[in-house]
Amino acid sequence: MVSPSCEYKHAIFRLLKQCKTLKHLLSIHGQATIHGLTSSSAITNLLFTFTSLLPNPSLPPPSIHYALSLFHSIPSPSTFAFNLLLRSLTLLSSPLHSLLLFLRMRRLSIPPDSHTFPFALTACARLAALPLGRALHLQALKFGFVTDVFVVNTLITMYSSSNSMPDARRLFDESPRPDVVTYNSMIHGYVKAGEKDGNLVLAQKLFDEMPVRDAVSWGALLAGYSQSGRFSEALELFDRMKDSGVGARRCSSRLRALLLCQPGRIGLRGENP
Repeated sequence: MVSPSCEYKHAIFRLLKQCKTLKHLLSIHGQATIHGLTSSSAITNLLFTFTSLLPNPSLPPPSIHYALSLFHSIPSPSTFAFNLLLRSLTLLSSPLHSLLLFLRMRRLSIPPDSHTFPFALTACARLAALPLGRALHLQALKFGFVTDVFVVNTLITMYSSSNSMPDARRLFDESPRPDVVTYNSMIHGYVKAGEKDGNLVLAQKLFDEMPVRDAVSWGALLAGYSQSGRFSEALELFDRMKDSGVGARRCSSRLRALLLCQPGRIGLRGENP
């Protein structure tokens, strides 16, 4: 015979799988509390469901406090639970909370994994906190995650966000398996750094070396040329993008707007606006 508590546990789990709104989640949380379902696994399931609702612009600002209260009520949070909250804080654009949580995780000697570092490094990138980013890089090295492509990509983003392109390039060159995101992160970094030190030339060279390009790759380099006023090169690249069949529709309106704002330009290659 199945015990009532076991029945409630399965019922709560089924409800969580169907949960679509924060209001619904709060109701389920209340029912779980009433029936004494407050174990680490039960609350972690609630936090997992909350995280799955993100990013959601309809969630109210106090959502971050709910995520924190859920986490703090977990008796023995695991690495997985820490990662869930780190992800929630990242998606809720709360980088400082993310870094404080990572510090707490390390003080408790809870081992991070390959999912932990991308969230913490994203927080450093948003804060342009280069010294903290370097410290996290050393931690990732210590735990053996510097060959993980997701960790490498966020490290590159973190360094490029702080205009530390030599560090970003060193990571890129040492990456054993760079993917399209790795290339895009470097190209974005060079474009953000501007034309000084030949950054745009380096971005173009990386772009030409890419085994596979996506719409983000084309858009990043197009933005670099157009923002630097190099419109003839932007148009040539735009034509190449159209010929490749990748993302032309996505990038065309932005490029046209930039070009049409220039004095004496009526349209693109004879087109009317």
